[in-house]
Amino acid sequence: MRSAYDERSPEQRREYPLIEARVTRQDCLNLIADEGLPRPPRSSCYFCPFHNKEAWSRLARTRPDLFEKAAQVEDLIAKRSAHLGRGDFRLTDTGLPLREAFNGDQQVLFGDDDDPGCESGYCMT
Repeated sequence: MRSAYDERSPEQRREYPLIEARVTRQDCLNLIADEGLPRPPRSSCYFCPFHNKEAWSRLARTRPDLFEKAAQVEDLIAKRSAHLGRGDFRLTDTGLPLREAFNGDQQVLFGDDDDPGCESGYCMT
């Protein structure tokens, strides 16, 4: 089944130069460090259920607009999940709704650095 993302004009061509050159994330970080630039933050979807506690807390503090959008996504999924009889769905492992678990005021003292996050490939992006 084709999606709207599969539709492209004849002039468009998908290219993946870093993948084709076998450049890893670590290679990119090394190049950035070699240039004396600060390490960039990890990229991810604002509503990613694989965020660790530190990422949720940071999102609530620094991007309350996106945090609220993530909470709205969670609300919608939880509502539909309950309607289907599949229990209570949450984007975190806290068991609480995002707005209750992370209000933007708290700092995470001990990060989840061992959490693979987006580098894990769990979400296939």
